[in-house]
Formats: sequence, structure tokens, C-alpha cells
Amino acid sequence: GKTDAEFFGPDISRVFTAQDELVRETGRPQQFENSFDHDGRRWTFLTAKFPLPGGGVGGIGTDITDRKEAEERLRESETKAQ
Repeated sequence: GKTDAEFFGPDISRVFTAQDELVRETGRPQQFENSFDHDGRRWTFLTAKFPLPGGGVGGIGTDITDRKEAEERLRESETKAQ
């Protein structure tokens, strides 16, 4: 029941709003990867947004934080191995 601004704060909310505007302007689905700090942790979400009839925007977000952290650990281990 919270808005993006209430949940994430104004800076992150502005990013989401700009993405929604891009979807509205193009009339086409878009995919975004967003990383941000929240509750003392770095979070990353992969979000697909799409236009809805009447000018709205729908979206589906997937938390990919664990995957991004695992990718970073893998890169670090590969660098150390070289």
C-alpha cells in the first residue's frame, strides 16, 4: 500500500518514474536493471515494464541480488586465480 517514494525514497522513485515515462513515450515494453542501497544492503532488480491501455504502466520485477553477488564472487575468484 506504499508508493515508490514512501518505500524507496525520492531518489530511487525518480528513477522508476523516468522508466515509466520511457515506456509511456515509446509505447513499447522495456527491461531495466536497477541497483540501489536499501535497509543496509545493495539490492538489484531486473524489471520488465509495459504499457497498459489508458496510459498506465505495468511491471514485473525479479530480485536478482543473489545472482549479482554470486557473479561478483566468481569474477573476484577468477582474477585471483590469474
